[in-house]
This record gives sequence, C-alpha cells and structure tokens, in this order.
Amino acid sequence: MVVSNAQIWEANKTQEQIFDAVFSGIYRYIMCGGSIRSGKTIGDLKVLYAMCKIFPGCRWAVVREASPTLKRTTLPSFWRTAPQPFFHPNNFNRQDLTATATNGSQIMFISESISDDPDLMRFGGLEVNGFVLEQAEEVQPKTFNKCIERAGSWNMDIMPDPLVLLNCNPHQGYLKQEFYNPGTAGKLAA
Repeated sequence: MVVSNAQIWEANKTQEQIFDAVFSGIYRYIMCGGSIRSGKTIGDLKVLYAMCKIFPGCRWAVVREASPTLKRTTLPSFWRTAPQPFFHPNNFNRQDLTATATNGSQIMFISESISDDPDLMRFGGLEVNGFVLEQAEEVQPKTFNKCIERAGSWNMDIMPDPLVLLNCNPHQGYLKQEFYNPGTAGKLAA
C-alpha cells in the first residue's frame, strides 16, 4: 500500500516495482513493459504525483506519439487517478495541456508528432525534471534520446534526480534491443 497525505491507494505488483526502482536513486531511466491493464500508465502517473508533492515547483512531461491518442487515453487516466484537490480541473490549461498542482508543480502532456516535427524542435529549450514516455514503442528512438538529454534541465533549489520513465506493450522494436535483450542476457546496466 502506498500512502500519501492526499490519498491512500493500493499499488499492484507492477506499481510497487516502479516505485521501488524510482525511489532507489539508482536509475536515470526505467522501462516497464507488460500487457494491457498491468498498471504501467497508472504507476508512472502516480510516480509523477509523488514527485510533484515531494518537490514543489517541479516540472514533468508526459509524451505520447500523437495528440489525439494522448487526449483519448492518457489524459482520462490522469484525471481518473490524480489526487484532488492537489490537481484540480480548474488548474488545467487546455490550450497547452498542462496540469498545475496547488504547490506549483506541473505535468505537461506533449505529443511527439514526428511527422509535423521530424527534428523534435518542440523539445528545444524544454526545461523539465523528467519524462514519461507513454507507449514508448510508438515513439521514435531519437525522442527517447532527446528526453534523456532534456531531463533535469529544470533547475530548482532542491531537485529530483533526472528521470525518464518508459512504458510499453510487448514489441519487436528499439526497446527490445535497448532493454529486453540485454536484460534477459544479464547485460543491462543499472
């Protein structure tokens, strides 16, 4: 069970593993793969809620391949699980898809939109503490690399370590090469 001053919720095994990995302080990026309804998205979002509470004024970005999918899938998950009144719909900017918490922390929802922005210019100058790559198998490897580059660029007096969380469904693409194959071979460094 994970307890915060805003709410109490039961964490499933996947979510407990995500929290343990994030708060171990060992990892700069963490991928969680699994099937539908395994708790990946909710676990990642709850990590962001915790970070927003622990580090007032921090900034995080949740990235998905396309804006319509982001609005149809990730935003409803956010509003279904976001602790209220810490995050309140009145403090959500619908123009730039940014949720602002009562302590000034922010979660921005950004589409990769690689066909409209092949050079990822939308990430230039983006200052955040970290990212969630939602359905990371759908985004390009260069987006993952850009997120690694930009994580930790938002300066604060007391800062969380730069962090990139990825979640994905089973897939044969770059994530299998980057994480799964080295992991199953015992060659994936922390």
